Amino acid sequence: MINLIAFVTMQAGWLNDLTEFIRKQVERLWTAIVEFFRDLVLYAIEQVLDLAAHALEKLPVPEFMTEYKLGTLFANAGPTIAWFVNIFKIPECMTVVSLGIVFFITRKILTLGKW
Repeated sequence: MINLIAFVTMQAGWLNDLTEFIRKQVERLWTAIVEFFRDLVLYAIEQVLDLAAHALEKLPVPEFMTEYKLGTLFANAGPTIAWFVNIFKIPECMTVVSLGIVFFITRKILTLGKW
């Protein structure tokens, strides 16, 4: 009787191997489907953002932005505005803000937008 149980157990090992193989294949298929849909969502978002960027690039720059410069606007503003510009150190503030923007853009370029 013991030999019969050992024989059935040895013969049933192929069934465990087969079910394990099928389980792994189903898991791989499910993982592939999940990754496909994740990539599909990312691709759709990328295409929408590229379309929005392309649409914004095609917009013309308004004339009031090309006619005037910040220095000429402050110069023609009068003595009161000149006093505020001097007291609040607007040129130094603009320098710090522009340095921050340059740092941000440089960081995005060097890390390929990851950080």
